[in-house]
Amino acid sequence: MEKSKVLIVGGTGYIGKRMVKASLAEGHQTFVLHRPEIGVDIEKVQLLLSFKEQGARLVSGSFNDHQSLVNAVKLVDVVICAISGVHIRSHQILLQLKLVDAIKEAGNVKRFLPSEFGTDPARMGHALEPGRVTFDDKMVIRKAIEEAGIPFTYISANCFAGYFLGGLCQPGIIMPPRDSVVLYGDGNVKAIYVEEYDIAMYTIKSIDDPRTLNKTVYIRPPENILSQREVVQIWEKLIGKELQKSSISAEQLLSSMEGQPYEQQVGIVHYYHVCFEGCLTNFEIGEEGLEACELYPEVNAKLETFSLKNDGVIRVRGVHASSVAPRNRKLSTCSASRDGNASVETDAPFPADYSELLEQAKVAVNLAMKDNRQLMEIEFPTAGLGSVPGDGEGGIEMTESMQLIREFCDRLIIPEKVTRTRIFFPEANEVDFARQSVFSGSSLKLDYLTKPSFFEDFGFVEKVKMSDRVKTEDELFLVAYPYFNVNEILVVEELYKEAVLNTERKLIVFNGELDRIRSGYYPPFFYPKLGALTKTFLPMMETVYYIHNFKGRNGGTLFRSYPGPWKVLRRVGPRKYVCLHQQDSMPSLKEVALEILPSA
Repeated sequence: MEKSKVLIVGGTGYIGKRMVKASLAEGHQTFVLHRPEIGVDIEKVQLLLSFKEQGARLVSGSFNDHQSLVNAVKLVDVVICAISGVHIRSHQILLQLKLVDAIKEAGNVKRFLPSEFGTDPARMGHALEPGRVTFDDKMVIRKAIEEAGIPFTYISANCFAGYFLGGLCQPGIIMPPRDSVVLYGDGNVKAIYVEEYDIAMYTIKSIDDPRTLNKTVYIRPPENILSQREVVQIWEKLIGKELQKSSISAEQLLSSMEGQPYEQQVGIVHYYHVCFEGCLTNFEIGEEGLEACELYPEVNAKLETFSLKNDGVIRVRGVHASSVAPRNRKLSTCSASRDGNASVETDAPFPADYSELLEQAKVAVNLAMKDNRQLMEIEFPTAGLGSVPGDGEGGIEMTESMQLIREFCDRLIIPEKVTRTRIFFPEANEVDFARQSVFSGSSLKLDYLTKPSFFEDFGFVEKVKMSDRVKTEDELFLVAYPYFNVNEILVVEELYKEAVLNTERKLIVFNGELDRIRSGYYPPFFYPKLGALTKTFLPMMETVYYIHNFKGRNGGTLFRSYPGPWKVLRRVGPRKYVCLHQQDSMPSLKEVALEILPSA
């Protein structure tokens, strides 16, 4: 049977990018909707270009342009929508009504899979406010689909492993703790955790299957049905230590919503239904539904929940783990003349591996310090020197980053300065993890930018006052990857103003993904404080070491090592690059991707 042509809407998002990869892997002609609204987000542009290089076709369309949506859906047999339904990011579920209208007018679509991929909303009519809005909105979309007579498949994928497992099912925590954990009640209520790529693969498997037409497909891998206590026990066995356990009652959890932002209240309600009510496992699948693992046993979705590597923790994806980009990919070096023409190799090398990269970064920082630079940035990919944002997995990349920071500090900081150096991680839980793993035995001071806002090691975060953290003897601050929460970079600005400015101290931001702020990833209307950083904080920063890769037909790399110029490189053969362009100031990523690389 000929495979369907597939259009994926929201293909650059958290689950959408996995849908694209799974569709291509299964041999479908894959179309990805490119919305003009994302034009300012260079990371998404680069992801789209990488999809194109892998064989996907990019189709322009906008929710604000009905005809463009109609034209897009006319190209395909199946439409999969993966736009965000998570309030803590952006909740766009009702935008799908416009997509339903377009599909109805086009009249050719054989299957529509709306953005669901979580708890089955049809079973959540009893959900509490304000969390029920997620389920209510999804039911609005279902009603519109069915009234329009559009063939459908609904995917209920339960808990994304990447969101829930890293913090042992504790909201707002992304690294497994090594000292204590908060359990929901007795911690024995079962939930279902599914690796995100497996969700995508099951979804793609279902689109041409007549058995799933007008059905709900539940993804319930038997070995992935675990209680929170069982998840904790797996972790304890791996680290060889029993965690101190406390518990929170349902009443305490719900009362903790008071005073919290709306989106966090929504999340708390969802945790209540999953972890106290057991809404994912307290029913049998009826005639209206099917179980994905029974339909497609070849996917083999057994979740290898945790594994240890390099004294750190990573979460691996079972049979799909080989897709993670390798470290120490051998790359070569080159430079260019001032006129920007391609040249041969010179003494300004692109690093061959991470060891050389860290040595170059050390030299760049020392030179910048000699020039009295106080605020410095180091930025490079951690999922492989040739990787782009989105190639790696969050837990893996974070562990690699922590290891690289330790190796960098060992190179940069002389022994007598170790106790005068303070490293800030995003949250207190990561400090505990670092002390007992990557930074075990080190005299470096470890600290945090944010802390839980209630019940100690449980829940959401609040900013930490830097005046309470900094000590008189501190001389150097290094801030590690402050990009998971918008508050983190605001605390970094506070640290600079209160403890570095007008002193002899230095501050290094290590892999802070500041390009997100520079490129307008956070709309200033919604994030005015972040928007202000582009005028107040970022202009004072010297980017001393930087690598950003661009994939696609016109791929390349933006590279800088202080005090050298900014260079746009392209690989032309084994162990050789040419320089296409160079300049003294940092070009925008949009300029590199859309102007410099295509015209080279």
